[in-house]
Amino acid sequence: AFGTLALLGALATLHAYQAPVPPSLLGNADVQSLFSWLETENQRAPQRVVFINPRVLTFATGIPAMAPIFARNPRIIEELEKHRITDVIVGDLGLGEIADSVMKRLVLDTPERFVPLYQNPSFEVFRFTAQTSNRTASR
Repeated sequence: AFGTLALLGALATLHAYQAPVPPSLLGNADVQSLFSWLETENQRAPQRVVFINPRVLTFATGIPAMAPIFARNPRIIEELEKHRITDVIVGDLGLGEIADSVMKRLVLDTPERFVPLYQNPSFEVFRFTAQTSNRTASR
């Protein structure tokens, strides 16, 4: 019984070592390009962004980020203004398709609030234009 258990353990370990490494968000060329662009833009004027994985973005770039919001468009706009979001990033590499689709729909439904800034094969960045009086619309 012990020999069988040891053999099964060895086979499982061998299989785990031969399996391909799961893709890393930071290892993706489009993510690296996006983050590099964001860092350059952030040096010009501070940014606050919406991104599918805000912790990774903030850790890698130092830029404050929040996750996409699941709500109706007026509520999402309200939250973006409340949190002083400057840019919305759409695209998800298949990691959060539902959350990403909500933000894409917001951009499509309210194009007057979003200005395209950057695009690569996986991501698009839009400047969010707030309408509150305590914030300027352009930077």
